[in-house]
Amino acid sequence: MKNGIARFSTIVLTLTFAASAFSQQKAIVHSLGVTSLTQAHQREATTQFSGKAHEALRPRPDPRVAKGTRAASIFTNSAQKTEFSVVGADKTEHGFTGLTSNDSNVANGGGLNGVLEPPDQGLATNGTQVFETVNLALRIYTNGGKALSPAIGIAAFFGVPVAPVDPENNLSDPRVFFDAKSKRFFFSVLEYQQDPNTGAFLGSEDLLAVSQTSDATGNYYIYLIDGCPADNESCLADQPLIGLNDDGFYFSNNDFDANGGFLGARIVAL
Repeated sequence: MKNGIARFSTIVLTLTFAASAFSQQKAIVHSLGVTSLTQAHQREATTQFSGKAHEALRPRPDPRVAKGTRAASIFTNSAQKTEFSVVGADKTEHGFTGLTSNDSNVANGGGLNGVLEPPDQGLATNGTQVFETVNLALRIYTNGGKALSPAIGIAAFFGVPVAPVDPENNLSDPRVFFDAKSKRFFFSVLEYQQDPNTGAFLGSEDLLAVSQTSDATGNYYIYLIDGCPADNESCLADQPLIGLNDDGFYFSNNDFDANGGFLGARIVAL
């Protein structure tokens, strides 16, 4: 550990897949300490964590077909369209109202700061508690739907500064997973920086929180994993997906260059 950076030279690997290439690189994990839902909720009251929008921006590759031609070729007349009947809910199932875009908005200072489309959602349970995240907020429930925490902004949870800064920090694509074997919650989100003038990507990271126990309302270890390869630090490591097995914890990312061009898919193994 040096200057708050933990370097795992043997167990943290970055695998890059391109059209005809395969490479292996070292990745860097930064330990950001420990946080809790209570601490995050207290941070929300400060100016630093309210009143500044986070925008989820995904690059759009150049289309390979002219605009509108694909839909027109599929449905040339109404006779080809198929309608499906709506099936009612199974009466043996039960549920409850979870987080809404408005909850996310309020948790991030209002003014539509926490409202994104589409509303990214993540859900995990340890059997008695339900951890849900929608847009840029999270909340813990009992499995019967009773709220065990307020709606908490993800920026405040991870300590991401959102006061007017240059470059801007943005969050997107939250994921949450409960591992029944280790009895831990794993919560991740994409963080990336963008030039406010040109829109170019300046770099990105995977933020990861791991619960210290099986209690979703307890403390969490916080980590930051460099999302871009060493030879292209100005990139967007988009759409991080997570998973784990007996050997490690894994992120997969789709890498885009500073202008939105697709570089390839990567796997980060911890």
